[in-house]
Amino acid sequence: MSESIPASHLSPTVSEDLLHYKYLRSLRRVTRGVTHDYNNIFTGLAGQLTLLGQRHEVTGADGRRLRLLADLLDRGRGCTTVLFDFARYEEPSLPAVHSLDRIIDQTVAALQACSRAHRFAIEKQAAGMQVRCRSKEVVLALFYLGENALEAMSAGGTVSVSVGVAAAADGRRMATVTVQDTGPGVPDHVRSRLFAPYVSTKGPAPPAGLGLYASRLLLQRYGGALMLDETVTGARFRVMLPCCEANEGQTMAGAAVTAHPSRANDEVGRASIGRQVFFIVEDDEAMRDLLVTGLQKRGHVVFCAETCAEAMDAYRQVHTAVTVLLVDIGLGDGDGYACAEQLLTEGGRPALLFMSGDEMGDGRRWATAGFVKKPFTINQLEEALRGVQSGRQG
Repeated sequence: MSESIPASHLSPTVSEDLLHYKYLRSLRRVTRGVTHDYNNIFTGLAGQLTLLGQRHEVTGADGRRLRLLADLLDRGRGCTTVLFDFARYEEPSLPAVHSLDRIIDQTVAALQACSRAHRFAIEKQAAGMQVRCRSKEVVLALFYLGENALEAMSAGGTVSVSVGVAAAADGRRMATVTVQDTGPGVPDHVRSRLFAPYVSTKGPAPPAGLGLYASRLLLQRYGGALMLDETVTGARFRVMLPCCEANEGQTMAGAAVTAHPSRANDEVGRASIGRQVFFIVEDDEAMRDLLVTGLQKRGHVVFCAETCAEAMDAYRQVHTAVTVLLVDIGLGDGDGYACAEQLLTEGGRPALLFMSGDEMGDGRRWATAGFVKKPFTINQLEEALRGVQSGRQG
């Protein structure tokens, strides 16, 4: 039986930190719920616009208005995706191989959402690098550096992010990321203790002064380092992380997938699948989130449901616009094959894909359906869809 610690035995700082921590946990939950709802709203509206475009040839001023509405909805979905990604809390898991370019893009997108008064200049002297980590933690480490830069330039300024490669003392290839601002710089009297908790040049500490401490702590988990560079103006922080070799693969849903050497350029040379309207039935929240986020970033419109019962209600409203039906075989409320059969009775002729962590099994009776085995990448999903589309055309 555990014993509680009386509040009177806690320092005021610890008590405030615990209250703040609890508030942030609740705020993250509310944020995820609200952004999920907004995403569904934007996706629903985008689907209806797609349906209008399919049914009617809209030209002239009305065509321009329709394109403007589509652009605004895409922007809304992009904003909610940034917030939804940032609010998602990753449960402890094994580090996996992730694209550093993608980590940088997610970080800058989150920082841009925080301020429209600042410019962001990104220079990638080396591209295509991969690092082994929990991607959310490295995004947070870089975000905290950028957040400090924004706060140092309250009236506006430029945050420069540069990506390169360097050699460590032991000969290992290291990915380098520098974050520089055009603010007043770091005073000499705090340089020696800059990475300690509650050391700040901006406001009362605590609660200020945790960003650099947290950044260094997160990076050290993956053999990385964080240091302050000498600069003429502003502050420049340098991150170093061990690089992974190309054959260590890419990831989705926390599991590694070996990269094929001929696929280094992703979609180069492949036939485009075009912009699709996906309807996904998947009862695993983490997998559903990854699919929705990944597909939307490729420009696709995505509807989703957690159960077959929920899918029946939602699919009825949008089935005429759906071009791809992606169904998990092992749903919590029934069989995925039976669910797909029910959905298809509503009409429409979507391409059909099943997914599962096991083999397809009895689903082989669906001669024209595709199958992707979990875990898979968005590239592999699109490749499976190409096969289905090719079979339907043949």
